[in-house]
This record gives sequence, C-alpha cells and structure tokens, in this order.
Amino acid sequence: MTTRILLALALCGSFSTACDSKTDDKKAETKKSDDKKSDDKKSDAKKTDAKSEAKVEAKVEAKAEAKTGEVAPTEPAAAAGTPAATNPKDLFAEFTKPDADMMALITKYENGATFTGKLVNVAAEANGDPVLFMDVDGKSKISLGFTDKAAIKAKNLKVGDELTVTCKIGGAMDNLMQVIDCSAK
Repeated sequence: MTTRILLALALCGSFSTACDSKTDDKKAETKKSDDKKSDDKKSDAKKTDAKSEAKVEAKVEAKAEAKTGEVAPTEPAAAAGTPAATNPKDLFAEFTKPDADMMALITKYENGATFTGKLVNVAAEANGDPVLFMDVDGKSKISLGFTDKAAIKAKNLKVGDELTVTCKIGGAMDNLMQVIDCSAK
C-alpha cells in the first residue's frame, strides 16, 4: 500500500513538472525537490512500517500469552501425544452440551480419548467388520470404529463385556456419538 502511494506521488510530481511552463532550470529544481521529498517519504514510510510491525507482533504475542493464560485454568492441557483420560458419560456430555466450545474440545481431544465402558451391541457387517456400540447412560451409545479390525474380531467380544479403548472423536448428536481410529487395550 505504501509503495503504491509513493509511486503515485512520484508520478504526480513528474507529471506536474512536465506540465510546468517555467524554465528548464526551474523544472530541474522541482524534480530534484520532488525526488528528495519522495525519498524522505519512503524513509518515513519504512520507519512507520517497522514500528507498526513491531506493535502488531507485540499485540499478537500478548494475545497469545493472554489466551494461554485463559485456557490453562479451565481446560487441562493434554500432554503432547497423550490421549485424554475420560469415561463415556463425561465424554458424551462434553460433546452434546448445547453451548459447548468446540474449538476447546478439539484442542483438548486432539490426541484422542481413552475410556472404558460396557458393550451394548456386538455385531458384524456383511464383510465381517465388527460393529460395536458402548453404553453411555442406558439411553445413549458410542459407536466404535477400529483401525485394526482383525484384532477386535480375535477378542470374541460379546454384549456386556467391558472394553478400554483409545479413539479419535468423530462427533456426537442426539443419543449417538461416533469415535474413530480406535485401538483396544
């Protein structure tokens, strides 16, 4: 933006000099004067840009520090690469709360969640992939999607079995939550 303004000023200065009907000496003086003003303005613009950038960086850093300070007390930060430990009822409640802060939940569960619950549905799709649902509260359920389907089949799970899983969160709505990329313990 500053470059455009300076270029426009330089062009206007050159145009007004060319249209001036005074002597060639006067034209040369005016051009030198305009060039000096343009250089001064460029120098001032660079100083202003540097000051503005420093102020913006300071504000961004201050906001980041403030944001970090606000999030830390309300949401426990998961250790890098460590899934958050929870239970089906709390996990389901967090994601179905009407005024839930989804960005905070995404951050909290970015490494997944580890929880234990009882299976209320154990079936298989036509291709043999397991279809498992975990109880939340007697009414709501969590659909479990596994990465290693053969390992889950080998467990020979049945309704009522307790299972500990670590999964990524898919989403939740009404009485159903979906978790994906699960691994059983």
